[in-house]
Amino acid sequence: MCDMDNVLKDIYTSDTILSHDEEMMLEQVHIRYFDFMDRLHEHVVNGQVTLNEEEIDDLEDCVNEFIFEYGFIQFKRGIHLATAIEHA
Repeated sequence: MCDMDNVLKDIYTSDTILSHDEEMMLEQVHIRYFDFMDRLHEHVVNGQVTLNEEEIDDLEDCVNEFIFEYGFIQFKRGIHLATAIEHA
């Protein structure tokens, strides 16, 4: 029989820890995003309407890094949830 109180406690504890990891990851993405937006704003001010290849690569890297990090955190959430339920 599953002790739901323990499962919920384990899930809450796990989610609290992973929320901190997620917050740190999003802060790094936030910094890179606003740096990139500042560069794009400079382009607009200077009349440039296109990105060069390096800027496109940088944007793609930023997006890919976010997807990987966010996906990894969600994967860890799933593992923690499965472990909590299994050990209940």
